[in-house]
Amino acid sequence: MKEKPLDKDKDKDKDKDKGEILMGRPVYFVLDIDRVLIDTERVYRTNRTEIAPYPEDEGALDKLKSLGTLCVFSEVTVNGSREFQELKLERIGINKYVLEDDVHISNDKIAQLSEIFKRYKGGLVFLVDDRIDVLEAAKRIDDQVITVWVQRGMHAEVAMEKPQAFKPDVTVFNLNGLAIMAPGIIAEKTPAPVLK
Repeated sequence: MKEKPLDKDKDKDKDKDKGEILMGRPVYFVLDIDRVLIDTERVYRTNRTEIAPYPEDEGALDKLKSLGTLCVFSEVTVNGSREFQELKLERIGINKYVLEDDVHISNDKIAQLSEIFKRYKGGLVFLVDDRIDVLEAAKRIDDQVITVWVQRGMHAEVAMEKPQAFKPDVTVFNLNGLAIMAPGIIAEKTPAPVLK
């Protein structure tokens, strides 16, 4: 996580300009770390020695980055630490895709949602998580957010066992599923830029 782009502000402006030119307003993909970016069950099965993304997600971050700005959010679990979350991100090379200012790690994911939505206000925000409770809370805070449920891992298994009153805007099995669906959602939700 120590490595930063040489001119961070220039890169950030470039991403936002790209979003505004292509989509009429910036697009942000706010991605959870565990079970979205990282195969967390594998991490714990191997006693934290193997930290890797899901193989089926290969190429997804490149596709999503071509559509907007990638951001990361997560919480420090009872068994974890901020440093371990940062180590996971470093191991998968996230600094190629996400600027340090767009990494949001706290002790409570739901509590940080308002702050995240304030930061990306005016943009089209896709909140991507494997936890239905987080997505439901996000929709209560900002009904314009596009909630994306990545249906894998232990939280998804628990949610699938009982009926849910909340229905996310999008359900996918992996990030490539989102990369395929996102252009159509962006086109539908974002007005075309006005050319003068």
